[in-house]
Amino acid sequence: MRPLQPSATTPNVTWLAGGFCLEGVEATLLGPLRARAAEQLRPQPCLQDPQAVAILQRLGCGTKLESTPGAYHRVAQRTSIIDRWVNEFLDAQPAGVVVELGAGLNTRCERISAGRGTWIELDFPRVMRLRNHVLASLPHRRQIAASIADAAWFAEIPAVPGPICFVAEALLGYLPGPAVRWLLGELAQRFPEAVIIFDTHPDWCVVNGTGQDMALDTIVQWMPAFQLRDAVRMQATPTTERHSMLTRFVSCPDADRVVETKKRTIV
Repeated sequence: MRPLQPSATTPNVTWLAGGFCLEGVEATLLGPLRARAAEQLRPQPCLQDPQAVAILQRLGCGTKLESTPGAYHRVAQRTSIIDRWVNEFLDAQPAGVVVELGAGLNTRCERISAGRGTWIELDFPRVMRLRNHVLASLPHRRQIAASIADAAWFAEIPAVPGPICFVAEALLGYLPGPAVRWLLGELAQRFPEAVIIFDTHPDWCVVNGTGQDMALDTIVQWMPAFQLRDAVRMQATPTTERHSMLTRFVSCPDADRVVETKKRTIV
């Protein structure tokens, strides 16, 4: 499909080089991209992602990364922790399936897959067209252009004998509470023993303004089909008022199954 062109009648649109555009919440993918690019400028980056810098330049977004360095570093730390958890999953399941929900312009597959597993990346059609423009195709990667709210995409996840790892980085905070419950409930029912990785806030604040009070303890209560495996609190910085919480859950069909929970704080 031919990229859209700028128009005075398209408000709330972020235009990128090449005539590509992101509308509304789609543009939030630029934040994590800038964070990973900014991390490359640190003496000891927590992750290696030179592609992030190249993508920013290609999209004409510039590389003005000096602003809010603390916030960028926290986002990069979050990404590096998820990288480690997904890497652990692939170590145990080298032929497993990793599903990135709201993939944005994440390059996790390039960073850590090393040809392992099947990677499925899902995002809005406009975002997936942009991904195809800036990222090379890989033989072990598939892409699904769909809204997370469209249940039809579930049928495109292959049936495998082992667990599947779902990653929702910087996604659930943009959904109202009922949509989060629906999504996680569907994942638990359709994919027994799945690993679910996502981030939230202890005092959950939904970006769309619904203001659902969904603290981590509350989430645990309405997720009876899951066991909390890890909970990592990212401390607030002068530029971030909230304490970001990163969690890893395991879907457990057997209610009596006990999963060790690790809780720690990243200062």
